[in-house]
Amino acid sequence: MRKIRRYLPNVLLTILLVFSLMGTLLCGTARLALQESTYRSLMKQYALGELSEELLEKRFAQRANTTGIPAETALTGADSEALTQWAQESVTQALSYLKGQQSQYALEPDLSASDAALTAFFSDYADENGYEKDAAYDAKVAQTISETHEEILSAADCFKFRMLYENGYLDTARRYVPLIGQAFTGLLVLTLVLAALLVLCNKGQLPLTLYWLGLAGLTAGGILLVPGIYLAATDYFAGFAVKDPQIFTAIVGLLRYLTDKLVNAAADAALLGMISIIAFAVLVHVGKKKQNA
Repeated sequence: MRKIRRYLPNVLLTILLVFSLMGTLLCGTARLALQESTYRSLMKQYALGELSEELLEKRFAQRANTTGIPAETALTGADSEALTQWAQESVTQALSYLKGQQSQYALEPDLSASDAALTAFFSDYADENGYEKDAAYDAKVAQTISETHEEILSAADCFKFRMLYENGYLDTARRYVPLIGQAFTGLLVLTLVLAALLVLCNKGQLPLTLYWLGLAGLTAGGILLVPGIYLAATDYFAGFAVKDPQIFTAIVGLLRYLTDKLVNAAADAALLGMISIIAFAVLVHVGKKKQNA
């Protein structure tokens, strides 16, 4: 009966510590999705600006067969460097909106070079073929410029924040984003408190303290490693049906990055837990030897 009373608090605290540690690791990983540096790193790693430029060149080259507008004319000023800058601006706008730092998401890149090139193209074409620059002409120019803007913005917004904003998803996520940071802080404090209580429950008994703390770390890390390793080993996200290469690369790259971070954090927790349990076993063995001596 005494053993049960002695071990019951340790068992309960260890179970609570497992769940609080798992929550801390999950919330810590989720916070990475709210850091601008995460997206900048992915854009550089996968050269998303170049992928966007290649896609646009291909699309406008195909469109030139019917419209007669050269791809280089429509894409004036929209090279890979500019597309990368606009993609970064999209991320900045979206994260600022999600964190409540601004009231709206407004991606407004400077497409004046493309507008000027298209306007000049239509003007030259009208002059060469004797077309009157009337209201119908102005409407056609405006329509072409609008469609070009839409294509460029869609390609530049690799992480589809613009689409998420227009469909109200960012607005919904904005309500819960602050909770991620609060949950992380709360769970981290709870984890430290539970660990401290375990230490107090085993005051003066270092081997037992190492055992219970190690067991919590090994269990929490092991549970999270199972789905994480499965996602990484099967390359689960590669099966997503996304046509545009830069969008597929950006979204799948982000999900792989977060999965890898979670797996690494879980592996660290499990490793520390295993080391702690090994230390417990060594101390117990040494203690028995001293008693026998």
